[in-house]
Amino acid sequence: MKIVKLVHNPTAGDEEHDKKELIELIEDAGFECRYSSTKKDGWKTIEDDVDILAVAGGDGTVRKVVKMMLDRKVLDHPVQLGVLPLGTANNISKTLFPEHSAKKLVKSWREGKIKKLDIGRICNLKEADFFMEGFGYGIFPYLMMEMKKVEEEFDSPEEELRGALQKMHEIVQTYEPHACKLEIDGTDHS
Repeated sequence: MKIVKLVHNPTAGDEEHDKKELIELIEDAGFECRYSSTKKDGWKTIEDDVDILAVAGGDGTVRKVVKMMLDRKVLDHPVQLGVLPLGTANNISKTLFPEHSAKKLVKSWREGKIKKLDIGRICNLKEADFFMEGFGYGIFPYLMMEMKKVEEEFDSPEEELRGALQKMHEIVQTYEPHACKLEIDGTDHS
């Protein structure tokens, strides 16, 4: 029986996901399930007999797990990575498996349906060193950082968008351009 280590972020998305239900979903598909929560110690431990590392959370949780795998060179011990999209946007899961239910995703692990996910490396930035589904440079990431500093509570997504547009208007008035080099698979695309 294949062993799935489930790494669950219980606060992802709308929090409408239950530890017991997730374990049951995986066990009903014929796997042994070992549960861990990103909110408790021990989730970074991947035992040698684990076949599949399942991430139940959003893009942030997937990124956190992939970063842990890269930092610890877990890739030396190949482990299939499965994603159960429980976040708000779920861009990574939607890109790899559009319109798949959690049940279908878990079933696909049994069938060995694997899709490769490229990891890009970023050099000379303070906060990021890799990316998966996308990378932003310039005004938009700066806007995102500035919006995190805004203490105002918005009553609706529309209000938040208006606030972001106002902040962007302020930023573009003084933002200095930056040069960057873009190299993909050894070819300069700058």
